[in-house]
Amino acid sequence: NLKADLRKTVKMRTQTDEWRKSIKRVADEVSDKIQRLFDPAEKRMAAIKKTYDDAEAERIRIEKEAREKLIRDRTAAVYAIGGVFNGSAYVVGDAEIYPEDLPSDGFEAKLEAMKAERIRLDEAERIRKAEAERLRLEEVERQRLAQEKADADAAIADAQTAYNALGEDGSAETGKAKEFLDKAKEYANDKEPE
Repeated sequence: NLKADLRKTVKMRTQTDEWRKSIKRVADEVSDKIQRLFDPAEKRMAAIKKTYDDAEAERIRIEKEAREKLIRDRTAAVYAIGGVFNGSAYVVGDAEIYPEDLPSDGFEAKLEAMKAERIRLDEAERIRKAEAERLRLEEVERQRLAQEKADADAAIADAQTAYNALGEDGSAETGKAKEFLDKAKEYANDKEPE
């Protein structure tokens, strides 16, 4: 009976194997049907997700470009009023705008403060230059008066020498020399600073 038992066992194993294959076939068919049912929905969802991802990437790119343009424009506005970057901030006199302030809402107020500082500095520079010019003109006038005095002193000395050389003889030449000496002294006295 061992032979019969072996045949029964082989037959059971073969039937089990066939049963397994038939179940696998049914499972594969069901799986394929389910996959075919979900495939269009999955493709639609993937397309929607790609559209969303592309739109989000575009939105981020546009925002980044707008921010960069805003920063470039605001930096140009700072440079236009004479601002310089000192390594940590844009400055005009005592007014400062830090790089992180460029895209902020408070930028306009800081730019106005910087413009006011520029006006104050320009006015101070104008006053400094006017004072320097006034002092230069005073020095030119002082030198001109000093030269006139030196010329007058030289003329007086020459007239005194000529008068002394002629002596007190009462001649017309002596009288003219005395008259010239007196006029030169009078001119020198008129030119003395008060």
